[in-house]
Parts: sequence; C-alpha cells; structure tokens
Amino acid sequence: MTSTILAHAVEEEAADLVDAGELGLAVPVPRYPGWSVADLLCHTGDVHRWVTTVIEERARERLPREALGRHVQQPALTDWFRDGVDRLVQLLEVTDPAVPVWTLTDDRSVGFWQRRMAHETAIHRWDAQSAHRITEPIRAWLAHSGLIESLVQHLPVGDGEPTGGSGERLRLHCLDERGDWVVTLLPAGVRVERAVPSADVDATIVGTASDLWLLVTGRSFGAELSLDGDPVALERFEHALRGVAVPQLG
Repeated sequence: MTSTILAHAVEEEAADLVDAGELGLAVPVPRYPGWSVADLLCHTGDVHRWVTTVIEERARERLPREALGRHVQQPALTDWFRDGVDRLVQLLEVTDPAVPVWTLTDDRSVGFWQRRMAHETAIHRWDAQSAHRITEPIRAWLAHSGLIESLVQHLPVGDGEPTGGSGERLRLHCLDERGDWVVTLLPAGVRVERAVPSADVDATIVGTASDLWLLVTGRSFGAELSLDGDPVALERFEHALRGVAVPQLG
C-alpha cells in the first residue's frame, strides 16, 4: 500500500464519517455505550490532529493528546473535523513512510501512522454509520490490513483479561483476502498465530475481511459469519472479545 493509497483511504472514509454525522450527531453509537456520533467525531478528530503533530514535529517520544473536539460547538463540529482531515491527508500523502517518529509499536516510522490512520478512520466510519443502522462493509484490502493489526496488537494476550478458556482453538478464515489464523483461548488472554493446513481446531469462523475485522474488534459476532464447531469454544471466544479495549473519550 502506497502513501497515496492510504491517504486517499483516510480522505474517503472520513468523508463518509462526516456524512453519517450529518444524519444526526446526538444518536448513540452501539459500540461505545454513552457515546454519541458527536463524541465519535470528537475522538477521531482529536486522534487525527495528534498524529498530524507527531509527524510534523518528527516526535521521537509520545506527545500528549488534547481533547480539542470537546470544546467545539456541535453545529461547527463537522467543519472542525474536515479541517483536521485535510491537514492529515496532505501530510500522509507527501511524507516518506520511512521517516522515523514515535509510534504505538516497535515500527517507529511514519508508515505505521499511514496505515493506522486509514484503519482508525475506517472503523469509526463504520461505527458512525451503524448508529444510523447503515451497514456498509469496509473495503476488503483495508479491512484485511486492519484485521492483521488487530490480531497482532489489540486482542487481549498473555496475562490479559480472563476468557474462561482452557486451550480451545478457533480458526479464522478470510474469504476475500488471503488470511488464515488460529486463535487459542488461554485462561487469561489469547494467542494468535498463522494457521497451517493441518492445524487442529475446535471451531471455525469464516467471513470476509470486513466481517472478521468487525468481529475481532468486538463489534459483531455471527452477523454475516459462518460459524462451525464446538459451541462452547465459540461462546468463550465471544466472551474474550469483550476484553478488547474501548478508547477513552477526552
């Protein structure tokens, strides 16, 4: 994925997020109890501005993220959000992905933020649309990239949240992009690894990259997915997904 492709993805997903906001800012967001669509715009806009500053300043340490959107009056919120998107998109498109900056992982490069901002904006676009009962999938290549990121970084691992698991293994198979993973449910947290053809599993979940990404980020379970195998393993996996962190607002 080139810088231009990722920057355009941010631009397009952000435009759809704004469109959802214009359908009603006060509508509750199902994924985040207590949040409205306005809160979602505030959160995403704050993240956009924070990352813009990290890249502009070539920051090598974490910078504080300010809750700027909370101080914007709702009638002006979508314009404030668009302004932040415009700055971010221009910066992502022209900055060499190899430029070193602080990030959330061991990949200390602007390339990380180019991918992360495409993922962040796409998933919150889906959140905003879901508040208005719109179910538009995330484009396959972008969802696949986000799915890999979530499997590696966001699922509870090691000594994370209790899952009730005792070694159950579930295969996640992606239909529209190449991908096959095995998730092992540990007593606390999960372990994720690439599947091999001979992998022995207790249950299988098959779906598009978009549906699998929504699954592992705790947004839906079973809606458009094919579920097969041990119902206890599936139930425990659903329980484990409740441990996926919800971001703090403000």
